[in-house]
Amino acid sequence: AISTERQKMLIEGYTKQTPLSVAESRIQFAFENANSREPDWRSSVLPVDLCEHVRWSANMAQERFRTKEYGRFDGWVDQAANVQYVQKRFGPDRVFSPTALETYVACPFRFMMEHVLKLGELEEPSEGVEQTRRGSAYHRALSRLHKHLNGVDPQMAQAKLPDVVGTQLRDEIDIAVGEYAKRAPSLASRKLWELEGKRLHRSVTRYQGHWEDFLEPLRKNQTAPSPIHLEADFGFPSTEVAESFPALTISVDGVEVQLGGRIDRVDVAELEEGLGFWIIDYKTGRASNYTGSGLAQMEKLQLSLYALAVEKVFYAGQKARPLGLAYWLVTDTGPKQVMPKKTAWLDDPEKWAVFREQLEQWVAKLVSRIRLAQFPLAPRSEHCTDTCSFAQMCRIAQSRATGKEFDLQLPV
Repeated sequence: AISTERQKMLIEGYTKQTPLSVAESRIQFAFENANSREPDWRSSVLPVDLCEHVRWSANMAQERFRTKEYGRFDGWVDQAANVQYVQKRFGPDRVFSPTALETYVACPFRFMMEHVLKLGELEEPSEGVEQTRRGSAYHRALSRLHKHLNGVDPQMAQAKLPDVVGTQLRDEIDIAVGEYAKRAPSLASRKLWELEGKRLHRSVTRYQGHWEDFLEPLRKNQTAPSPIHLEADFGFPSTEVAESFPALTISVDGVEVQLGGRIDRVDVAELEEGLGFWIIDYKTGRASNYTGSGLAQMEKLQLSLYALAVEKVFYAGQKARPLGLAYWLVTDTGPKQVMPKKTAWLDDPEKWAVFREQLEQWVAKLVSRIRLAQFPLAPRSEHCTDTCSFAQMCRIAQSRATGKEFDLQLPV
């Protein structure tokens, strides 16, 4: 008679039953050693190199999931050779972008993947109009619009805006969309760009009203600004734009950092003691996606560092200071001031000075950590895997419960 065994699940007894394949032998070998106080990584049935691989895997699991400190298997790659390599790549001559520093704040491990190892997703072929290209077309049209208006009347913002604003913007959008459509890879893509142009026409009718809403309260205190710098680069020389400035340099306690970027728009007003300016960043998304809390806490750095660059680089040697930072939702609600609240920087210049000092210290701290090759798996968001391209690589869902902490507290 053949003896029978009954079990509710196939995995029952898996580590104790007689192995029927090399794979089962390997699993039992790993299980026994992982649960032994004195593991023996030698086997009479498994190859020597396989036993070594299992031992390495066990060591990795131990360091990742059963210790409270970050190690070489979860981003803490501060060995001498790594530090030397990173310092060479990200030394004083390296020009950082604000978005790269934002990535480090959000998750140092992701910064390592994107900017140190230069990994990224392959682009999916698509016939659709990508949001970034749509935004670029709109940005180009707005830049050309304001350059044209400045040539017609540099003081246009001081009084009620003429109707030519809307008609001129529509013409510029048609030109920009046509330029992108001409470079489209297929007939279908070109047709989609034509449809996209018609969709953007609907937002054109609202732009003049949005600009009026932005200017009206500023005219009352005689600080209505005019668009002066449009798509201005600093730190990254470019032949695509008319204005290009040197990099912004921050020096704090012996740490020197260079920064660069492209500012969509800088509106400038004359004050009694000098110049005041607004940093405006165009967005084609919804207003609810852009708030000031990240800027205030310095999780988001782009607009703040743009303001610092305009003050220190664009108007070096002059009395100039920021009055506000705003996102301009061109296809939604228009301008949205995100910092400071109301006229705080206008009424009290010292508030910007305090924030600026904190900002410079924070940037120096971030870059110091980068140059020490400290890239731990320490995302700030509990929902980082929803949008991160490296979610399958980092396995944060497995290691979040270990309780490891990275000492990088937000400054405010």
